[in-house]
Amino acid sequence: MKIVLIFLVSILISGCESYAEHSKINEHLKLTSVATPAHNKIPEIVEQYSKSVAFVKIICTFRDKDTKKIWRYGINSPSKVQIGGKGKPQTKFVYGSAFIVKDNILVTNAHVTHGACKQYATTFTSDNTEVNTTSVQLYFQGYKGPFEGRVLYKDTVLDLALILAKKLPNKLKPIPIYQKKIRIGERVLSIGFPSGLSGIALRMSEKEAINLSKRYDDNTLEKLLAKSNRIKPTVTAGIVSWAEKKIIAYDAESTNGSSGGVVINQYGYAIAITTYAVVRSIHLTLGIPTTYVLKLIEKYEDEQ
Repeated sequence: MKIVLIFLVSILISGCESYAEHSKINEHLKLTSVATPAHNKIPEIVEQYSKSVAFVKIICTFRDKDTKKIWRYGINSPSKVQIGGKGKPQTKFVYGSAFIVKDNILVTNAHVTHGACKQYATTFTSDNTEVNTTSVQLYFQGYKGPFEGRVLYKDTVLDLALILAKKLPNKLKPIPIYQKKIRIGERVLSIGFPSGLSGIALRMSEKEAINLSKRYDDNTLEKLLAKSNRIKPTVTAGIVSWAEKKIIAYDAESTNGSSGGVVINQYGYAIAITTYAVVRSIHLTLGIPTTYVLKLIEKYEDEQ
């Protein structure tokens, strides 16, 4: 390219270039642009795989470690919780992201399926409380849902969890996993659901969002948004800033709710799972390489 630039300058100075020489230069530049198709593939990658990224709702209950009794709301005082009794179980739900990696299996972070509920338990109930993930609900762009699932396997050290969906539409395909070395400077897309329902509400007018939040609880609102095809993932783009064996950093923005989302390279392969956002002088997001997803699946299958 440097030689071409020098040649162009010399042509402008001398003013004696020929039509044939122009043709050669133009052909070279044309070939150079064709050889770097990353930008052109991005819309195709998003269209192909964004529907395989799920909006995840985790529903948890809590129980005392010693008595194994469930924390319940009081019958006469519904605003208070107690160990045991006959009231409704105390529940907590959290939102996150996940994506299909094999058949009806999705991957997300263990802190999505258990960590957030555990933090709530120790803050608002007791340190002697166990968390039980009772239900997993999955929503996909273009489908009403929710699709029911359960936590199949988790590894809190790796901060990864597998979710098994009871049934998924045939059109939803697994995202292929990248098994080569991740390169610094590689272009990536981050696809997920930042800020949960609040993030989805950003697509509406302020008046509509306020009106819906006043009229419906979150459970009803989720179903209404899915029915009207409003549950769609957010896509951000960036590059890999650094890459280590167990973690990578990239500058595609993310926030709460993005955890468990997919990081896809410019060739359409999942290279990482969005895990944490680091906000300092620059915005970086940390992700776990997808090679560990393959290891997690192997570990689960070996233990069966």
